[in-house]
Amino acid sequence: MVSERCKLPLKVATALSLAIVGALWLGWDKPYWAGFAVVVMSVTETTGHSLRKGRHRLVGTLIGVISAFLFVGLFAQEPFIFLLTFTSFAACCVYLMANPRTGYIWTMTLIVCTLIIVMGHFSAELTFTVAVLRLQETILGIVCFTLVFSLLWPASSRKVLHSTLLSFFVAQQRNIEKTVAGLEGRGERGQGLGFGDGLKFLIRLEDLLPAAIVDSYHISSEAKTWQLFLAQSREWALLCGHLSEASELLEPAMVNSEQQEIQALLIRISCRFASAEAALCGTVTNDNPIPEVITLRDKAIYDPQHHSALLQLEQVLNALDLLSCNMLKTLCAALTLDTLETLEMAVISNPHSQFAGLDLEQLCQALRAWVIIWICIGLWLFVPWTGGSTVALMGVILGSAIVSMPFCDVKMVFRNMVGWSCVILLQYVFLMPLFSEVWQLAAFYFLNCLAIWYWFSKPQQVLSRMLGTQLLIVMTMGAIKLQPVYDFQGALLQLFLMSVVVLIVYFVNYTLFSSLPERVFLRHIKWLYYLFAWQLRRLNFKDKKEHWFSRCIGLIFLGQSPLRSVMLMEQAIARIDWSRYPEVDREQVTGIISRLYALTLRLISLHDGYVGWEPKSIPPQVATLLADIVTSLSDVIECTGDIESLQLHEDKLDQLQVHLQQCVKNVNSDSVLLLSLNTEQVLYLFRVLAAIKLIIRDIKRLDKQVSSAKLSELEYNYFSL
Repeated sequence: MVSERCKLPLKVATALSLAIVGALWLGWDKPYWAGFAVVVMSVTETTGHSLRKGRHRLVGTLIGVISAFLFVGLFAQEPFIFLLTFTSFAACCVYLMANPRTGYIWTMTLIVCTLIIVMGHFSAELTFTVAVLRLQETILGIVCFTLVFSLLWPASSRKVLHSTLLSFFVAQQRNIEKTVAGLEGRGERGQGLGFGDGLKFLIRLEDLLPAAIVDSYHISSEAKTWQLFLAQSREWALLCGHLSEASELLEPAMVNSEQQEIQALLIRISCRFASAEAALCGTVTNDNPIPEVITLRDKAIYDPQHHSALLQLEQVLNALDLLSCNMLKTLCAALTLDTLETLEMAVISNPHSQFAGLDLEQLCQALRAWVIIWICIGLWLFVPWTGGSTVALMGVILGSAIVSMPFCDVKMVFRNMVGWSCVILLQYVFLMPLFSEVWQLAAFYFLNCLAIWYWFSKPQQVLSRMLGTQLLIVMTMGAIKLQPVYDFQGALLQLFLMSVVVLIVYFVNYTLFSSLPERVFLRHIKWLYYLFAWQLRRLNFKDKKEHWFSRCIGLIFLGQSPLRSVMLMEQAIARIDWSRYPEVDREQVTGIISRLYALTLRLISLHDGYVGWEPKSIPPQVATLLADIVTSLSDVIECTGDIESLQLHEDKLDQLQVHLQQCVKNVNSDSVLLLSLNTEQVLYLFRVLAAIKLIIRDIKRLDKQVSSAKLSELEYNYFSL
């Protein structure tokens, strides 16, 4: 019986040995390229992820081959133009590497294009030969990997997907219980259904679903249904955030009279999720209660703020009730269970297809990679040493790889590189020259790969596994040629050149828009103020035409969602060594992240409320007032920082809420608002006013938290060789 820890090392070692021996048997000159394909595809969670990565590797290889042909054919006689266009192309590839869906395609595009250009020496015949050989080796590596991983203990993405969904529905049932307790006053307010948990599940689902579609017939045959479920999960995460937002505005005593209705609604949702849990376990169930609309607005007390909060709570709860019913139907349809009626397939908009502006951190990564490549090219051109072109090649490969990894510890990479190189070079010098049969070569790679992947099997040791296996191939590549060459000096030269490149990457990575987690955190907390201000300015309450140039510039550089920056900041604080900053309280910094998540949700709620009404039907006085408040708020966030001036706008919003509630209660029957707004628009206007007030409140709290957290201490850090 093979243990779980041994299964993956055995599969990787078998696929690697098979790929290298297969390339030698076919008479191909560079078998290590097939080995690289196996190693990279192995560092994934499931077989579906691996097959998807193999597909992306093949597509990236084809694009890289075409790109290399274009560069050589168009700019072979123009060195400066060639270097300028190639480095710009490399920077664009590094920028696109951060895309979770297609990033690996652009990684392979850059690597293959650089390899063909450097190894082809601008010769048309040699460039074509290298390109064809690279394509052949890549296909061989993918075939060997697929064969081994499909036959030996396949890890299906479908099982992992079902396990993730199961844990989600179980967690949501617990959160519903906490939400009920919070509304009753028995638990802490703000716990239960929230934006954060739904967002984490959504990110996980977006990663697993494409992989499961690749390696599971059951998932791929119902791909449209699963995409519908993914869209519903996005809506669920957003509605959970709106629920926590509405509960913050309410006092526990306000919902006592509606406890039975709210409890019944939440129990219906919990029953549906229990049915979903049973369906994932293979149990047939028909327990999907029919949604029932609850009405809280008629029981609201006179306080305008509480009235708007209760209206928002009513709207969100009814939406959650209906959505949970539809999610259960969609899930059962995706699992091909016929016990429940299925939903009609709707057209789903893909959020990834919409242009969301340039990403700040990706721009910094692209700039650092561009500088690293130019430095390596300068060393190649102006320093007379052996293997100069290898410096440029390694500068592109290592530079793009390290720069594109967030918070990569370059010193740890260097230590791993030197340590593995020493171990492998000892075998290369004293053991490999004794080999005389191909089975001995296969056994060498099998045993070494097995040892590396067995002893470094923990998830946090993935970088050690990758570096160890790739250096095993790189340092011994002379021995796996068609005519073996044991060049110890050449191997040492490679190690020296890699060390030089890593040193260059180290200095550039930590000086130019530093990738240290402290610097990333500080950089994005400043950038978020501009993003928040731009998001507010995009809500044009006056329906005023903006100049097309300023609108385009703002969309390109400030159009990204603040959520991406907040998530990156959350990752950064997990990587900071807080022992170096005793004066900074980590709990306070974590509170800032929570406040930024809340502020991001407020902006989403404000946008949803705004698009729900017809701005042209709003009285001009109201539109002008809202426009002035939002403009002033964006100016305070971006420029002045005068938080005290926001109190005046809060008072104006309170007056508008009082007037609006009087219209709803028919106290002021002659009001312009009552004549120009219908009931649905009144609800959306309530939502807009509540969102603006919550944004002002969160801005005040955020300002106090940032002031008391002593974040300036994070600016004083150091790095050393």
